[in-house]
Amino acid sequence: MIDVTVVIPMYNAAPTILRALDSVLAQTTPPAKVVVVDDCSTDDSAQVVRAARLAGVELVSTDINGGIAVARNRGAREAVSEWLAFLDADDRWEPTFLERTLAAIALFDADFGSAGGTRERPDRKGKHVQVRLLPGRAEALDLTTNFWRVALKFRPMVPYGAIVRRSLFDSVGGFWEAMRTGEDTCMWVNLWLRGRFAFVNLPLVESAVIPTSVSAAGLSYHDVLLSSRCMLRGLAQAIRLRRPGTAWFAWFAVVRLATLHTRWLLGRVRRAARNPS
Repeated sequence: MIDVTVVIPMYNAAPTILRALDSVLAQTTPPAKVVVVDDCSTDDSAQVVRAARLAGVELVSTDINGGIAVARNRGAREAVSEWLAFLDADDRWEPTFLERTLAAIALFDADFGSAGGTRERPDRKGKHVQVRLLPGRAEALDLTTNFWRVALKFRPMVPYGAIVRRSLFDSVGGFWEAMRTGEDTCMWVNLWLRGRFAFVNLPLVESAVIPTSVSAAGLSYHDVLLSSRCMLRGLAQAIRLRRPGTAWFAWFAVVRLATLHTRWLLGRVRRAARNPS
């Protein structure tokens, strides 16, 4: 058993939550605690977790449906461990995820870490699988300086496969609860400004975008504005701190903000086409 608490936010995830939990309980080095946070699901997700009666799994609930950032922060408050690990209710880990990622964190004396894997997304041809790996590179890498350079190809840190030192998590205020989407990228900015990042270059995290997931939901301009604020504020801090890798972060911020504004605009166009006045 290792000094880490796994937090799993859950909203209407009855078909997938037990698969996610099974992947946590099958870890070669099991966590001290697993907290599932039901964000006011309208299906029987909570009942599924209760009925499973899994040892070491605690179910808590939010007072209102506040979104995934609220649910993650709620779960983090239940932890007493030095480390926090995050997994989403529709994703899964390979059995050595915790063991290998924490070993890489220890190797580089890092403050947060993640691992490679796959991300399945629907597209016009059916499904597209993104592979989050760096070919020809070592198994364990310190990607602090090159975090945003890699992020232009794929996110080296993902909310469904993240391990964070709890003191660092608390120091940045957790996930930004005002954001319904994009809260994870804002968190990575805050962690990168203050800590060291370790990456395990192995396929240890498996994820899929399903129709009911937050990732598949529409993008509000409110979240676009909050993302813009986060990127610009982070860039100003990185410049002030002379953080190595700032040039790559600046380029990432430009690309991300352009992409978010384009996605929002295309969403408006599609909605207008479906509902002509």
